[in-house]
Amino acid sequence: MTFPLTEQFVSQIIFAMEDQRHRFVVDRASGEVFRDDDLEPGAARERRAALGQPQEAGGDEPAALDGVEGGNAQFVPIPTWGPAEGFHLRERFVLKLRNPIFAEMLREALSSGQGVFRRFKEILRKNHEIERLWFSFKDKEMRQVVEQWYESERELAGLERLATGGEPPLELVASDVSILRGEARHVEPSLKLDQKVLGELHAGPYSRAGLPPLLDTRSLFLAAELSGGEFAGFAWAVAEDPACLRLVQLAVRKHFRGIGLGTQLLRRLILEARDSGYARVLAPLAGPELALAPLFESLGFSAVAVELGYDLGASE
Repeated sequence: MTFPLTEQFVSQIIFAMEDQRHRFVVDRASGEVFRDDDLEPGAARERRAALGQPQEAGGDEPAALDGVEGGNAQFVPIPTWGPAEGFHLRERFVLKLRNPIFAEMLREALSSGQGVFRRFKEILRKNHEIERLWFSFKDKEMRQVVEQWYESERELAGLERLATGGEPPLELVASDVSILRGEARHVEPSLKLDQKVLGELHAGPYSRAGLPPLLDTRSLFLAAELSGGEFAGFAWAVAEDPACLRLVQLAVRKHFRGIGLGTQLLRRLILEARDSGYARVLAPLAGPELALAPLFESLGFSAVAVELGYDLGASE
């Protein structure tokens, strides 16, 4: 593990850990995250080695991404995270929760048998403050898992441990900013910020007349705010059909930019969309917004269409 442990990388690993449908590995040198079944066929030998699977005799082409055998194999499996780990995380949260009424409700949900996670989530949504505490606790705990895994892999490779969590912006987001479902109090500042951001990107006012309101059932609306209630930014997506959400706006107030808040909002929106039963989130980017493409790609977005333009005013 010779690459730095950045906030972007940690977020990407956490997102992959929560995807129970696929297995992921990390390129030990570059820090790139790959879905196991997306790797080139020539890398199958290293892929199986990273996942602890038996090697097949013959049949493979020479590995295109070949590495060194043993502890220095090119690909490293991400930390294990399944239903058991998720359940124990919820148990630890309940033990730390100081609200006796909600602690008891959540404890009963965890001992209810089938549908434990769904019931746990339903109880959290009855109290935004408890829900905020849960997401903050979960984020901190999973980041610790990623940091410990990263340091362990460095030690196995004979490398020195690195100080983790050294990026002040990450600490600010985790401790001082909450991301929650948008409420009525967030609508006005969100609409103002929406127009302001659009004004930064495009000339003149921009109409949202054809879209459902922020609090409409067809909208997925998330807001970011400080512990004192100050509005910091928002994410807004609209249902294109029962299976697909289209991102309308991802905006952060100027003095909160550069601390990873946009990444946190986008990652939370993806998780909320998945929990709500959507199969896809689309993020149309155009003009200056194309500069955001690396952020979306780092969280797993990929191109589904390309629109080309020809400037008729350009010189021959």
